[in-house]
Amino acid sequence: CLEGEPAEAVFAVIRGYLRESTQVAEGRTAGLRLIGPGDVIGADALLGGGHHCTVESVTSATVCAVARWQIEESLRAHPERARALTGELCGQIVQLRENVRRLASMSAEDQVRSFLLEILSDRPRGSWARLPLTRGEIAEHLGLALATVSRNVQSLARKGEIEVKGRHIRVPPDERSG
Repeated sequence: CLEGEPAEAVFAVIRGYLRESTQVAEGRTAGLRLIGPGDVIGADALLGGGHHCTVESVTSATVCAVARWQIEESLRAHPERARALTGELCGQIVQLRENVRRLASMSAEDQVRSFLLEILSDRPRGSWARLPLTRGEIAEHLGLALATVSRNVQSLARKGEIEVKGRHIRVPPDERSG
């Protein structure tokens, strides 16, 4: 989905990661959220007009596209689906607002920590995950300098909060569990 392009479908992410971003002052890009399996994107298609942000794949991904007319037809025939979709979209709005509020009050280190832990949130402690973004892409997504992201990743690793091997990361296993 490209910002400003006609929005004609809604997408559900089946596998992989995508990044939602928008253009801000001076042609810079601001990351809005990292999107993963189970997330819905492109809901602005339900409003007609164009996409309000750009969504691009950052890893190999599989998405299911549903045309706006199919969704509208289904919602008319099944009001319970309309309620479920409304709940999903309201949840996204709440999540975005919370992200803005949280990031505005965080130091750069806290922003990097929060971002990395969000990626690891669905994995058991001690298991490795490949970062879906490079450090440069993380910097762009968070609105930080690459050096700031790298310095903070190294700081978190020195403190033992994370372990890093190239683009792989993990929260160290709990010492009590062996």
